[in-house]
Amino acid sequence: MSIIITDLCKSFDDNEILKNVNITLEDSSIYCLMGASGIGKTTLLRILMGLERADSGCISGIDTKNISCMFQEDRLIPDLSAIDNVRIVLRRKNNRAEVRNNLLSILPDDSLDLPVSSLSGGMKRRVAKNKLTRNLSRGYKQRVSMAGALVSNPKLIILDEPFTGLDKDTKLNVINYILKMRNNRTLLIATHGTDDADLLGAKIIKLD
Repeated sequence: MSIIITDLCKSFDDNEILKNVNITLEDSSIYCLMGASGIGKTTLLRILMGLERADSGCISGIDTKNISCMFQEDRLIPDLSAIDNVRIVLRRKNNRAEVRNNLLSILPDDSLDLPVSSLSGGMKRRVAKNKLTRNLSRGYKQRVSMAGALVSNPKLIILDEPFTGLDKDTKLNVINYILKMRNNRTLLIATHGTDDADLLGAKIIKLD
């Protein structure tokens, strides 16, 4: 069943971001959502996720529970603890005791073994930006973030500018990882480069 977006509109105060957007996403297809910065790509993705409410229009063929996403900020895997999230990023080179001692400087002890989905927004940011992982490559952090989006079995996978800041070789590695892991699911990627669409074999959706 296709996902159909019809006459979607969204404004913030007097600033009209999305106006009468009409898009059809066919099952098992790959799409690149393109447009200038500030045109509303992330806003549209957030509406699809149920994180923003459209002013008017409708979306059919999908439930927010059946969507997985990776936005531009550092992401965490919600079902894992703070300790396990950090150890995944570190490829488990650091033992649990070392990671725990590091996190105790920024989080209460009783929060370290809880799923990060139960932590406050501020606590999540502190886990994502802790000093053990701060100097890791952006490409590796991107792959870890994508793992969180791809690990479940959603109907739609949303990636918001996953190639930002990556060199050519790293971007190719990330694209290969996406194609390997998507398992024929519908993929919607916000990006700026038409070459990204070519490498992904994606159809282009242009916001203007």
